[in-house]
Amino acid sequence: MNVENLLIEATKSLKKNDISNPRLDAEVLLSNRLNLERAYLIMHWQEEVSDDVEKDFLKDIERRFSGEPVAYIINKKEFMGLDFVLNSKVLIPRPDTEILVEVVIEYLKKIPRNKQVLDIGTGSGAIAVSIANYVEDVKVLAVDIDKGALETAAENAGNILDEPDKVELILSDCFDKVPSDIKFDAIVSNPPYIDEREMKLLGKNVIGYEPKTALYGGVDGLDFYRKISQQAPDKLVKGGLLAFEIGYDQGDAVEKIIRENGFSEVKTTKDLAGMDRVVTGVLS
Repeated sequence: MNVENLLIEATKSLKKNDISNPRLDAEVLLSNRLNLERAYLIMHWQEEVSDDVEKDFLKDIERRFSGEPVAYIINKKEFMGLDFVLNSKVLIPRPDTEILVEVVIEYLKKIPRNKQVLDIGTGSGAIAVSIANYVEDVKVLAVDIDKGALETAAENAGNILDEPDKVELILSDCFDKVPSDIKFDAIVSNPPYIDEREMKLLGKNVIGYEPKTALYGGVDGLDFYRKISQQAPDKLVKGGLLAFEIGYDQGDAVEKIIRENGFSEVKTTKDLAGMDRVVTGVLS
């Protein structure tokens, strides 16, 4: 079967199973199996696909219409213009999280000296590795409670960074294993923030595949904001930045939490859809 006919059949299957963006997903999955760019498919739509590739591609389509995210099927996701290895041990990086990274990078670039950053709940390492890639003279300590996540982050640091040792990885529950003698210029986190009610409403493509420990933030979704904000002042330099990604309706609550813990210049940054997405504060 040629490229176009294979894509037509795959798109029909995905659409029948209520998958959004069925044609896009089919193109991404086929280009991955061919190890080619999507643009190649458009230019070579009459090209025949080998039986082996077709067989593997159709298996991928079956996984997709079962609800499995494309990023887990192809084991990668682009974030901040970088290609990250992914697996079911880590949360899939979202485009909205790029806003958090950009806010932190903008802050760090104003500091002329060597910089120290702590990334709490690093997962795939998307935040830590992106900061290390785009900021000179920075050292990022990235922590996570899951060993598998840290292995994935280490692989990404090794694949992406010219100097992988700019990112140090530690198995730690928040600050528990963070060295007591280090003061950070910025603490950044995209913590679990889904509350009890919303956990029950998540689609099967999320709750069925992504790690629940990276999603659930307690009854009101604010557990980790409280925990990190309470301990962050002891780990930041004076004037240091605390930066969180938040849920669309958590801006006021998270602003209140960090103000109560000694932070000033507190503000919320919106995402491209106009929703509250990042809350930052500076240690007074």
